Formats: sequence, C-alpha cells, structure tokens
Amino acid sequence: MKINVEEIKSYIKKPSYPIYVFDRVSSTNAVAWNLMKKKELGFFVIIASEQTKGKGQWGRDWCSLPGGLYLSIGCELKIAAKNASHITLFSAWSIANKLRNYQLPVKLKWPNDLVIEHQKLGGIKSEIKIRDNIITQGIIGIGINWSNMVPENGINLQSYQHRIISIEHLAAIVIEAIISGYQYYLVSGIEVLLKNYMEILDDIGYKTIIKDFEGIISGVNSEGNLEISSQVSKIMTTINLYSGAISLGYSSRF
Repeated sequence: MKINVEEIKSYIKKPSYPIYVFDRVSSTNAVAWNLMKKKELGFFVIIASEQTKGKGQWGRDWCSLPGGLYLSIGCELKIAAKNASHITLFSAWSIANKLRNYQLPVKLKWPNDLVIEHQKLGGIKSEIKIRDNIITQGIIGIGINWSNMVPENGINLQSYQHRIISIEHLAAIVIEAIISGYQYYLVSGIEVLLKNYMEILDDIGYKTIIKDFEGIISGVNSEGNLEISSQVSKIMTTINLYSGAISLGYSSRF
C-alpha cells in the first residue's frame, strides 16, 4: 500500500513541518532518530507502509504488516525528566480523543494501548533524550491497525467504520492529535489531563492479583503509575505500580 503524502497534507490545516514517507523500514522510530542526528528539525513525521523490526513499549515485537499505520513524530520537548510518563499519557489520550470525535468507541488500556470493544487497535512507544534533567527531544511512535491482518485480540479500523476514509486521513488525525495533545498538556497540566484520560480508561474496575494483593484497578496517578485498591474491614489500601511492573493482558479480562 503506497501512502500518499500530499493526501495527508490535504487533511491538515497548516502542514508546516516535513513528512517523510517510506515503503519499508526497520522501524519508524529508528529512522526518526537517525534523521534527528543529521538535521536540526523541531518537528517532523516519519511514516512507513511496513516495519521489519517494529517494537512495542517494552521491546516486544510489534507485528507491522502492510496495511497498518506506522508513524513516528520527532519533536523538541521541554518536560522534566521525572515526568517522562506524561508523554505516553498525553499521546494516548489525545489520539483516542480525536478518534472518538468520529463516533468511534476508542478507549485506553494502561499505559499505552488504544482499544475498541476490549480489542487492541494500536499502541504507542515513546523514546526520549535528556539533558540536565530535562527531556529535550522525543520520538513518539504510533502503530494503528488500519487494513492489516490482526491477531485474535486485535481489531482493524477499516473493517470497523467508514467515517475515516483512508490511511492518509488516519495519519493526519494522529499527527494533529499529538500536536494538540502536547499543547493541552502544557496549558492544562497533568491533573486535568489525567481526569480526561481516566474517563476513557478501559481498565477501571478490572480485578487483578499482584502477589498476595487482590484489588480493583482504580486509576492512574500523576506519575503515570497504575493504582490498584482493595478494601478489607472498611480499610482501603491502594498500591501503585509503575509501567512495566505489570502487564494487563487481553484474553481473559472481560
């Protein structure tokens, strides 16, 4: 599937940044880092029709067959290093929020998955560079199932709906979502963003067991950690788990 960069630009109000389209790459994040080293770019987009070495947030292989949207955004940032998790939070929320404007019931699975009806639609992998405890550069990688084959726990967007008419249209929505999501985060702050994030968090109320602690997922805190709460004899206990300490699966959750 050949992706048309001019069609992508036609959906964007003011496309003042470069968009690079490739047929096949190892990973769009890797291409983005290489480009960032060679050129002084404040904001740019890499899109590929296929990835041969796509990775998820924790280094797991991401199936990147032709027909999916594989997109990375390179950008200059100014975020405290301790708030690195906020990048994934605002990215996931902003994309889901934009897609919901098209009457799609997109929700979030902590920390970085997009889901429809409990099935995986896509995911986000963010990578950063830090200088003096400040995140100065970032690559936000996004993979979304468009018309590609998906596993049993996945769903692709083209077969589900007809409001988004092409993969180019989808790419434009994602690009503008990241731009507006970052600005919203800077202006509104993490607490307001988290409130919106948790309104569409698919995990809320899900029962889970961590070692000897059995509880219910109750939210996400400002550090991006998952909150699991349990009440015993009228005493409420909440534990926080950082991203990577627990993996919330799909197969038996609902």
